[in-house]
Amino acid sequence: MHLLVTLPSGGLVNKSAWARSGLILKWAQTSTGDRNRVTLICFEPLPTFWSAINRIYKSNDWEDILTDPYLLVSMAFEAWYQLVDDNAWEVLDLARESEKASWTPIVLQ
Repeated sequence: MHLLVTLPSGGLVNKSAWARSGLILKWAQTSTGDRNRVTLICFEPLPTFWSAINRIYKSNDWEDILTDPYLLVSMAFEAWYQLVDDNAWEVLDLARESEKASWTPIVLQ
């Protein structure tokens, strides 16, 4: 799975940046069958995703990943959603400021 999204930039220069992130998840049972093997490969992970991984790793519930590795995918989707949502609000703020700057009040005499 991957995410590719443009990030808005304010100011006079209209250059946008790209955010790219991706992941590969592999889930298999070991030969003994008592535990699962979970492999997650992340490409350019978002900082919020790393924070979520560290929180689950440091908690007592980290072994839940072995029984339900799709929790990792859920954490990645949440980080991606947060990035897109934050940038949508930034675009709204930029548009609002642009409208304010170009709006001139009509004065009736």
